[in-house]
Amino acid sequence: MSRFKRSLKPSSTGTQPTAFKRRSAGALVASAMCEDIPLIEGARIPRRFVYAGIEAVLENGVCRNFCGIGAVKLISASSPENEQFVLKAGTASEIRRLLGAARLENMGLRW
Repeated sequence: MSRFKRSLKPSSTGTQPTAFKRRSAGALVASAMCEDIPLIEGARIPRRFVYAGIEAVLENGVCRNFCGIGAVKLISASSPENEQFVLKAGTASEIRRLLGAARLENMGLRW
């Protein structure tokens, strides 16, 4: 997560990763939980969210990871911080596998 918007780049840029990383899964979870969005297929997860009264933005690397492997559909915006990510089929299951369903349930994540 980053509070430095001026260094943000559009999520569609960068190299193509080969695997969904735990930190990328955690970033999607953080935004979804802060915005009270259930982790289900078709959910729109914003790149910018608020945690404990502080505006935060998902950083370039994690966004490139989950966009690059096709875990989400990118909804572009004129400013990168306004991008959104739509969860594709199977992504929520992969997040649960990577981070642990019990841990996510204990955190109050809905799906």
